[in-house]
Amino acid sequence: MDFFSIILFLGLYYVRPHEWIAGAGMLRLNSIAIGLAIWSLFNRRRGLGWKEFFHTPHDTFMGLYFVWFLWTAVAPYNAWTTFSLIYPLFVFYWVIVLTLKNIPRLLQFLHWWTCFIVFVAVLAVASEYGIDPTGSFDLTHGIMKERLALNLSIFNNPNALGHSIVPAVAMLYFVGFWKRPVFSMVFAPVIMAIPIWCIFLTASKGAFVSAFATIVNSFSFKRPIAIQITIFALAGTMGWTAMQALPRMSEISSSKTDAAIQGRVLAFKLGLDLMNHKFYGIGYGNFAAAFLKKYHFPKNAHSTYVFIGSELGKPGLYLFLGIFYFGFRTLFSVKTTTDDEERVRRLLFVLLISFVVSSWMIGWYNRATYWLIAAACAAFHRIMLEKEQDQLAAETGENPPAEVEAKPRPALAYASPRTAVATLHSAVTVNDINL
Repeated sequence: MDFFSIILFLGLYYVRPHEWIAGAGMLRLNSIAIGLAIWSLFNRRRGLGWKEFFHTPHDTFMGLYFVWFLWTAVAPYNAWTTFSLIYPLFVFYWVIVLTLKNIPRLLQFLHWWTCFIVFVAVLAVASEYGIDPTGSFDLTHGIMKERLALNLSIFNNPNALGHSIVPAVAMLYFVGFWKRPVFSMVFAPVIMAIPIWCIFLTASKGAFVSAFATIVNSFSFKRPIAIQITIFALAGTMGWTAMQALPRMSEISSSKTDAAIQGRVLAFKLGLDLMNHKFYGIGYGNFAAAFLKKYHFPKNAHSTYVFIGSELGKPGLYLFLGIFYFGFRTLFSVKTTTDDEERVRRLLFVLLISFVVSSWMIGWYNRATYWLIAAACAAFHRIMLEKEQDQLAAETGENPPAEVEAKPRPALAYASPRTAVATLHSAVTVNDINL
């Protein structure tokens, strides 16, 4: 039931049937998913101890981030209103962390994730060819001026759609092509054409840049240094030259006169000023009002980092980035021994790097994507910790005592020796464990 609840949540988040399928909204699927998640969290077969909630640095920072969200709440949202808006995201973080307790489950979760993103791309592209259950054609060829958009709340403009589809390209490569049978290799590139075409039709400069950075970094990840140099050299020369030929990319060279780009520059300046002078920030949901008050015209920040820094202050931004940091450290430090472990690591890297890059250009600070990625990275961290504990127990024939110093753990280089031993001992003695 716990695994079903997180797949249901993932599907509702991306596919959003309650927004375009008649009668689906009456089923209150979002509430059902949240209820199942909470029920499964506190009705686990072997019980649930509080120590399991804070087993890794990711969990600690996520807990502090939740507290800081509530602590900094001011009008128009008080602490209770803010809690009601964000608690499902934090609930699903811990449900995912505690549910994805082995590589097969985590890999299956990432496969579903890839499928849902591709399905969104299919819905969007199909709207251009007469299959339009969401009514997106009029949106694309009306207010969006021929730039592809999907008529769902979180994909209803070209930038939001393009950035959301970006991870699918590299994820499909690692799911269906990388170290797969020849049969799979034939069909993977065909399917990859769908998200590529979807991103192209959005004509989103930010999505193009994010896709470029994501693909280059994903294909060079954990490769020999010579291959990395070659990839980056080709990307910086022929790759970037090809990028200039994409729709609207020429506008980047006229950034000093482009009104949209200049508006974002003003948003960055205001966000930096607020972050430097407001320790607690201006409170969740207040950036738009602050921008209107200062510049006398409405403007979205169009950057996750601007939103976080201005609304939650420096501590909030550091907590937000700290979870990214631990995610990257896990993915770079862990030592995989099977193809599935390595596939999981590469898929998580795709999701993480694409979100980090896209967050410079789009405001996703309240999107579930962040919590989903953080939870998947934290779950991978826990799985590899348990694997090392099992290997150590098999080598020594006994559980390592908590008071004995151990050598630094190679898979997680940033953990101190004493912390590593304490973590191992805890793992041995405990039970297994918007919208």
